[in-house]
This record gives sequence, C-alpha cells and structure tokens, in this order.
Amino acid sequence: ITALGFTSEGKLAIAHVGDSRAYVINREVQSPGLEKQKSIELKRITKDHSLVEELVQAGEITEEEANVHPRRSVITRALGIEDSVEVEITPIDFKLNDRYLLCSDGLTSMVRDDEILNVLNSFSSPKDCASELVARANSNGGTDNITVIVLDVLNAKIEIPEKIKIAQSNSPPVGEIPKAVLNRGRFPFIARIVLSFLAL
Repeated sequence: ITALGFTSEGKLAIAHVGDSRAYVINREVQSPGLEKQKSIELKRITKDHSLVEELVQAGEITEEEANVHPRRSVITRALGIEDSVEVEITPIDFKLNDRYLLCSDGLTSMVRDDEILNVLNSFSSPKDCASELVARANSNGGTDNITVIVLDVLNAKIEIPEKIKIAQSNSPPVGEIPKAVLNRGRFPFIARIVLSFLAL
C-alpha cells in the first residue's frame, strides 16, 4: 500500500509498505504565459520491500535484471501478515506543478519507467494519464491488479489545521433514556416478524 499526507512542517510525506510505488516528475514553468516543460526524469520516491529490491541494493543484480527476476513478486513486508508492520515514511518537498504517481506493481511490472514518463509528459489531465497507463499495462499482459493515481500540484501552499475537533456523542446512558423512546420502533419491528410468519 502507498499513501500520502502532510507533515506539520509543510512537507509531503509518502508512507508505504510492500511493492506499491510513488513517483514524481518536476515540471517547471518559466513564466505564466508558457506551458509546463516536459520532465526528463521520473523520480522514484519509494523503495520496494521485496527480495529483488534487497538484491539490487546489495549490488547483486541490476534494475533491469530485477524486472525479469523469477522471484520479483516475493515481498518482505506487507499488511495483514503480522499483527503489526513497520511503515516506511519518506518526507519530500511539495512543489508547484509537480506531478505524482501512486501505483501498484500491476503497472510497474507491465510498463517500463521510460514509458511511464512519456505518458506522464503527454497528457495534461491526470485522469487521462491514469487511464492511459492502465490501458498500456493491460495491453502488455495485465497479469496483476492495476491501480493508478495521478496527482498534480496546483497550489503548493499547505495550511495545517491548528486543532482538529473529534466528534463525540452526547447520548445519555441507556438507563436514563425513557422507556417510550426505547420502545419506539420495537413494536412495528415485531409486527413485521409476525406478519412474515403469517405470510408463510
């Protein structure tokens, strides 16, 4: 799983477990009248919690070899296996015009990074980007579930609420509730049961 949120310092925080990923491309604007420049780099924010990622980090195999490794689907950290799991959190700067991609391995196992970058640069709409990426993963085989979210930063100003109020119930204890209120709706319910038996 991969999720994002914000820290109190105004940074974007990417939290993830497993082999879902988060990417970002930086699209600079020279002046208000010019279109966004194409990014030449797809930056991967997360590191997979997988066997092949550990082999890559140890220098035993390359990224290219990891993409076709027979045990590339073996993950070393996941939700639901243990009672608790360590979530890796990566804070990064939140910049205007950046485009973020959150995706499952169903995309990255079917579509290469250079092709992903090309798609992210080719569509102005995040929705169109996501649809095209899913379509390409399916056309390349679509052997796993494909989840894709594309986000654009339209306003880099982050306002963190000073205090978050938690809604609380002010309902009185059951013993203090009048019987007329407790019985309200009970008799129509019993009547429906009786009528059901009569109908049978």
